Amino acid sequence: MELHDKKILEGQIHFILPLRIGKVERFQIQDMDLIKEVLNVLVVRRKSMASSKDYLEFILDQLSPLDEITYRAMMREYILYYRGKIVGGIYDDRLLVKSTKASNALIPNPTLEPPYEGAKEMILVEDVDSSEFLVQLFEDMYDELPAPKPKKKKI
Repeated sequence: MELHDKKILEGQIHFILPLRIGKVERFQIQDMDLIKEVLNVLVVRRKSMASSKDYLEFILDQLSPLDEITYRAMMREYILYYRGKIVGGIYDDRLLVKSTKASNALIPNPTLEPPYEGAKEMILVEDVDSSEFLVQLFEDMYDELPAPKPKKKKI
């Protein structure tokens, strides 16, 4: 872990740690033991914020019966596409899908979670061990998903 800024001002220690691209959290703490605790929590939190390539490969393997499953890495997370439409993504090693009639029917009383701070909530898919379930989920959702936006021409 790198401390990007460490200043001692009037007996207070200020730590500035980047936890997400474009976001910075600041802490003003006088107690050194508390500082150590906070740093340990932040190290664990920072490590858990990115999705692992292993989890992505596991989900892709579960979806392997489907043709045209693709993904795109974005800010240490992965957006999942089925036949060109965004179905959901892998965020913090969690599979989240868009809320549609089909996803709500297949996952009654779903757990809704934001993929990242400030984002619209998505459905947490907890039954990732069942390839059959995931395939049915993606197939049933497909017709309800919006068509991809046309790409802008570069001038």
